[in-house]
Amino acid sequence: MKRPTQEDIDSFLKGAQYQIDRTKRLEEEGFHKKNDVPLQSVYTSLASDHARLARAKFLNGDPIASVRQEFATAAKYIIKSFTMAYDPSDPEYVGDNIPKDTFSYGYKQFSGVDVMETRAIEGFNWALMAANIELGRELAGWYQDSKDGHKMDPDVNRYTYAWKYALLEDPEKGAALLQQTIDEYTAKPTKNGTRLN
Repeated sequence: MKRPTQEDIDSFLKGAQYQIDRTKRLEEEGFHKKNDVPLQSVYTSLASDHARLARAKFLNGDPIASVRQEFATAAKYIIKSFTMAYDPSDPEYVGDNIPKDTFSYGYKQFSGVDVMETRAIEGFNWALMAANIELGRELAGWYQDSKDGHKMDPDVNRYTYAWKYALLEDPEKGAALLQQTIDEYTAKPTKNGTRLN
């Protein structure tokens, strides 16, 4: 794989920081509330942008502590989305406000998309890239099947729970879930590259 040029890296740095600043500014101006954008989505967007900034800083040769700080910030924003959904003591708790149409949710409504399996996996990865196992464990404590009843495919759901159990120091429970997937794929091999991964 070809290494990005310094011009590319500078563009990555600038783009990620621009998105972070823009999202924060729009939230302060009330844009998301006015346009009924789920607040959880604002936080998960900030998480992704901080992770992008971390990767750009790494490519730029920034100190590893700075890279890890960005990944930690990304993990914290993912955790915030989960606490909003599941912790009634969170000042921005939306967990009791589940829309009937789970694909049409508003600013102060529960957003299952923002606490789905892939969001948790991203958060786990970013916590570990931050070298902060405690953030990973905190997120693992909040991860659960979504209140709106939606789950991803069983292999993805089991993988996410395996992460959870590994971080909460119950690896045997996670290994049993992963074994189910291995057994399924052994019995009926898949040609799907994502599933093979």
